[in-house]
Amino acid sequence: MYFQLLELMKTEKVTFAQMGELLGCRYQTVSDIVNGVTKKGFYYDDAYKIHKVFFPKYDMEYLFKRQWYKQMFDIVNILRMYVCVN
Repeated sequence: MYFQLLELMKTEKVTFAQMGELLGCRYQTVSDIVNGVTKKGFYYDDAYKIHKVFFPKYDMEYLFKRQWYKQMFDIVNILRMYVCVN
C-alpha cells in the first residue's frame, strides 16, 4: 500500500482516473495497486510517469514507498473492534 501517494493524491487533488488515463489502464487497476489490493506494485516506468506528471516536487522514493505493516495493523484493529462488538 502506498500511503504517502494516497495522502499526496488528496493534497494535490489527483484522481485514480487521471493516473489511469496517463498509464493507459482503468482507474480501478490504479486504485487496486495503490491500496494494496494487488500484491504487484507499480512498474518502474509507470511510477516514473506518475512522479513526473503529477508529483514532480516530491521525492520518488518517498512517494512510492510501500507499507504493508500499517495495512496489517489497520486490519487487526478492525477485527478487534468486530470481536468486541459481537
